[in-house]
Amino acid sequence: MLRLAGGTHFIVLRSDGVDRRIFSYKRFDDAISGLEGRSRLSPIFPIDNAPPPAFSSDSKSHLIFIGSIYPGDILLQTGPNIYLSLGSLNLVLFCTTEEQVDEALAFAEKSNAAWEMWSISAGKILDVQFHTPTPPQKAPPEITKQFSRTHTVFLPTIRELEALLISTYASSYAAGTPQDESLSAFSSTLRSSMDDPSLTALEQLQLLTLSNVSLSRHVWQTYSGTSPIIEHPCHFSTHSLLGVGTASRGLENIVRFSEQVYTASRLVDRIQHLRHVAPHSKPLYSISSMDSYWQRDFLHDVTPPLEDVVELPAKHLPQISYFSGRDGFRSTNVSITAPSETIAACSSSSWTLQTVTHELSHTQVRAILGLLLYPPHQVIDTTHILSVMEKPSLAKTLFEQVQVFLVHALWNLNSKATSEFLTPKDLDATILQNAEEANETITHIFDFMYHYNSDEERYVRSLWTTWATIPHIEDRIPSYVARTLCAIHTNNLRRQNSYVVTIDSLIAMLTSIKEEFKNSPYVEAALEHLAGSREWLLIALKSRSLLIRFARHILFSPRISAEILRAGSGIEEFKPEVFAEPKMRNPLLFLNNCPLDKAPNAIRSVWIWHYLAYGVQLK
Repeated sequence: MLRLAGGTHFIVLRSDGVDRRIFSYKRFDDAISGLEGRSRLSPIFPIDNAPPPAFSSDSKSHLIFIGSIYPGDILLQTGPNIYLSLGSLNLVLFCTTEEQVDEALAFAEKSNAAWEMWSISAGKILDVQFHTPTPPQKAPPEITKQFSRTHTVFLPTIRELEALLISTYASSYAAGTPQDESLSAFSSTLRSSMDDPSLTALEQLQLLTLSNVSLSRHVWQTYSGTSPIIEHPCHFSTHSLLGVGTASRGLENIVRFSEQVYTASRLVDRIQHLRHVAPHSKPLYSISSMDSYWQRDFLHDVTPPLEDVVELPAKHLPQISYFSGRDGFRSTNVSITAPSETIAACSSSSWTLQTVTHELSHTQVRAILGLLLYPPHQVIDTTHILSVMEKPSLAKTLFEQVQVFLVHALWNLNSKATSEFLTPKDLDATILQNAEEANETITHIFDFMYHYNSDEERYVRSLWTTWATIPHIEDRIPSYVARTLCAIHTNNLRRQNSYVVTIDSLIAMLTSIKEEFKNSPYVEAALEHLAGSREWLLIALKSRSLLIRFARHILFSPRISAEILRAGSGIEEFKPEVFAEPKMRNPLLFLNNCPLDKAPNAIRSVWIWHYLAYGVQLK
């Protein structure tokens, strides 16, 4: 088994326009001291205490880059110095003999991996050779087909997207990691979305622009550092030589796994199918949490087996993943981003990748709320919903009752909500006013139940240590406290004095976090808010009680949760900084089990990214 050990080394490429020279350093400060306009830099991470490559010798040596390789599969006998990088060519070998070179290239060929070799003497690069095992393919019609030119004012944006799709496809082949399936699905689904007659021209432009931004960032982050390395720089200054392709692929694997799980669960389809199920004898929002009706898996038990559900599976736009120094953890209907800081610090509590599950949850919740509040190709019938709210017997299907449950929960968010003199116009305004808060609240609950297995301490710790890295959010503390309370309150719905129990539980957990993370100002502010605004928080929890019950009773499926949290092969064998042979099926479970450091640890972060990028066996 290979082990990351020996700190972090740095290699620097310098060019004067004629000669290209390579240097190695043990300290970052030394590496950047001589950087010039054409210089490029990347860290490399030694295996088993390998020293920095010695490029100054007059004798000929070779620097070989191979990728993409799962480190647990590396079997080399001739003793080259071995390093890992965060680039797509993630295995770096410093060879001083021809025997080492022959074995390295034979290993690359056996692994069907791309490789690049620099021949070096006295630090000068004499020759560059490279090989890509996957020959270029012509992009399929799903990618090359022109988009509709209905709005000619969008033509430059459309052309940018068409070119990006084709170049992304070509780049994936050049890197030896074809993206036929996911990129074709993105292209086809995007075209369908653009043809949706309910989209306004501005909404279409927004979709196009987001797609262009997401694809362009994904491409340069994933495929910078591919062969020829010298021609593909990375925009991240500290990774400008070899890039961050490994980290980019690790993030993408998290997103793709989530899409697979939720596509298989068909949550949206199950809710859609409730249109064919007879209504309950009572309004769903009036059924107590103590009632046995909720002691079952609602979405599984009220729908037939998946193979008997006649609706076509809901089509979701595969989200493009990338790192962002500005957006941090964020999701849109096109993309999911993670902070750039996670590249070097994802092993720490403050930058844990577990936080990305909140963004994955947003994607599911948006689709569900879109179905219930903004049905495709139609406007919600608030007049009929209001009639059902006033006279529940008018409900025709269980879908309508679920819809009324949600709308009633939105109406209940108003502190002075009353059905007296309520009009369709009032209801429309309420939905518009409260939909965003409902989205955020339900997303917190969804994430807590599905991805944290309703583990309060782990959830609260993850949220509040991560929020500590976001500047200038003091004014959001009351909202964050309220949403955290809503999530953990799902565990207390059947308890007496449930609201008091929930608030007291959060105070205890935040007090513990404050002791461990003494310099976290937001935790201190949250505790002050909990102490000074207790009555307001009780009111806030009660006004959100229907929203909490809706998320807990309607949207949560124990069976689907079990699928998301199912055990991955060999998960118990993972040891930090060691690459064992077993790989995993579930990157989310891997993140759940990763031990977290208080401070960023670059070595352990590299280990995490390599497992996510190359140790995941997706279906």
